[in-house]
Amino acid sequence: MNVALILAGGSGSRTEQSVPKQFLSIYDKPIIIYTLEAFQNHPEVDAIIVSCIDGNGQSELVEALTGLRKCYSGSITINGHEIVNNTPKQIFKKGIKNIPEDRHKRGLVLDFTVSENSILQNYKDSRFSKNSIINKDAMNEHAKSIISRFDVRPTDYTQKTRALSGGNQQKIIIGREVMNIERSRKETNEPHLLIATQPTRGLDVGAIEFVHKALVEQRDAGNAVLLVSLELVLRY
Repeated sequence: MNVALILAGGSGSRTEQSVPKQFLSIYDKPIIIYTLEAFQNHPEVDAIIVSCIDGNGQSELVEALTGLRKCYSGSITINGHEIVNNTPKQIFKKGIKNIPEDRHKRGLVLDFTVSENSILQNYKDSRFSKNSIINKDAMNEHAKSIISRFDVRPTDYTQKTRALSGGNQQKIIIGREVMNIERSRKETNEPHLLIATQPTRGLDVGAIEFVHKALVEQRDAGNAVLLVSLELVLRY
């Protein structure tokens, strides 16, 4: 896998001058954004990685892309849809799925069961609820699909998520977002974007390998992957 590596940092950062860039203003501070169109002349590029020292704006960038932080200027589009300052729910529906930096604060509700966490963003879908009443059978079947496909252990979908290891908690998030992006892709027949921020933080070697494999599979399926990492050595 060939990647375009963006080294993000302060104004003195060295960047690839031949790649067009534009600015997105977050809290009146400009952040350089490399447009996806900029890489159309580089067909060898399979994915984009933002690699930088912690605290250099990568978290703010992801928050802007996912609707968690207000932008004061600039433009963000996906498949022709302008999404700047849309709500997280609107952005989710337009095709951006997110594996958050902090799985406990933004990825899971730890006192919910594995099954309940499997439908956090789409519990209002007709598949899972009717007249505001959750269809528990459908929810449980969805959770079992994630557990089986992504090797979540233990396999008890009624267990509280806080009882699972960090690696298995991350597998729930990745499984949920991957299945969400696959369903959206099928419904719209358009490529979607999977954002993964520090997806291997705190995981053991086996779980890290699993995460990398899941991201590569989405690349191979034709979806865009934006990986934000502090690890400068990444092999895909």
